[in-house]
Amino acid sequence: MTIQRVYLAALALAPALAVLLFPLPALSAPVTLTLGGAGGLVGILASFGQSGGAARRGAAQRLLRDPRGLPDDLPDIEQARRLLIQATLVVDDSPGAPPGRDSAIAEVLTGVMQGWGHAGAETLPRALVQELTVLDRLLRASPQEAGALAQYFARPDLMLDLRDGVNEIAAHRAVHDRNRAAFEASQVMWEAQNRGQAPHGLLPVLRALNAPDPDLWHRVILGHDRTDPDQREAALWCVEQPGCDRASIALYMAELAAGDALLHAARRGDDRFLDRILTVIQGLNDGAYGQSELALDPVDAVAGDTQRFNTMLAALAEQTGAMRWPAPCGLFTEYAGRAPYARDHWCLRSGRLIAAPDVRDYFPAGQGAA
Repeated sequence: MTIQRVYLAALALAPALAVLLFPLPALSAPVTLTLGGAGGLVGILASFGQSGGAARRGAAQRLLRDPRGLPDDLPDIEQARRLLIQATLVVDDSPGAPPGRDSAIAEVLTGVMQGWGHAGAETLPRALVQELTVLDRLLRASPQEAGALAQYFARPDLMLDLRDGVNEIAAHRAVHDRNRAAFEASQVMWEAQNRGQAPHGLLPVLRALNAPDPDLWHRVILGHDRTDPDQREAALWCVEQPGCDRASIALYMAELAAGDALLHAARRGDDRFLDRILTVIQGLNDGAYGQSELALDPVDAVAGDTQRFNTMLAALAEQTGAMRWPAPCGLFTEYAGRAPYARDHWCLRSGRLIAAPDVRDYFPAGQGAA
């Protein structure tokens, strides 16, 4: 992996990453424009003591606001140096895959050291080891910790932008790894099915897959036969999964409202169903469903369902005499993400794969299952 790969992965959301790792002359004209124009670049570079819009190779541009003001709990200098050496010797065990968090941080640390004129942490003087240790800690910090750590730097905003870039790289890799795991899980199921060892029925098969597949769950929710109890149960199970996309859940909830499903469940005494739906709503409002990647077609397919759902909740409270449920906050909105990946090789009626999974159905166009 190269610094350029990390840079390109973070370009859209983390211009600071490129600014720290590349001298200005190395940036092409399109890249410069993407980073906000030459004026913006010059300003950022100047904040690190660089003048005239040109990078000074070998100059140790200090990152901290006050090199004497350090966190109290830094490791001793030799341990810090060992940790930095380890952090820059990351070997990715998935060749060809997008860089992950550790790889991105390794490239950032290496790039800063090279900007200081050092090939590695072994030759860094004490003060620069400490500065880089604080930077490494910031790049790995929780959101709560990151704000405080950023204040040690001369440009807290730039450091937080840099951290955002690393987080974006990590998120991109996490999606890649999830897609690969879903593909491999479907392959395992296909092979088990061909040996006659796969479970029977849609829900048992979904439960047996050893990796989450939000795109498959979306297909189940969107395409299940509402008159088939087994498919209805499978669709609700998909909605309950923490990795289920909010667009998928919104489709499911909108359909409940369209058919007054909660009122019918109350009339037949189906408390288990009602409890499960209430748990999903509470999870939505508590932030338990954080994935929102998928688009709906049209994007505003459920945007007008807030009132209808609230009307159903009011009628449910009146019908049962129970306290009114909370409404799912922010669920019925526009969903303009990516198109769901194809899962047509699954038969929802039988719960069986009708064709071998194709890796191209599990990754965006142009990307592979590296």
